[in-house]
Amino acid sequence: MTKYEMALKFGEILGVPTDHLVKVDKIDERVAVQRPENAQLDVGRLRELGIGVETVDFTAWWRRYLGAYRH
Repeated sequence: MTKYEMALKFGEILGVPTDHLVKVDKIDERVAVQRPENAQLDVGRLRELGIGVETVDFTAWWRRYLGAYRH
């Protein structure tokens, strides 16, 4: 999910306009940060220790915590 897509989701959740947001497709290579294609973390050891590693849908989680701020 891009930052733009996240901003659109936040606007949807909070009930605020997002028509002023501009999607930027071109990256300035001079300031771009190189990241690996797959940056997933291994949670195997946490599971072995009995620590919960469940995930929640991005939108569902933010709806729960931002719901009080909806306009």
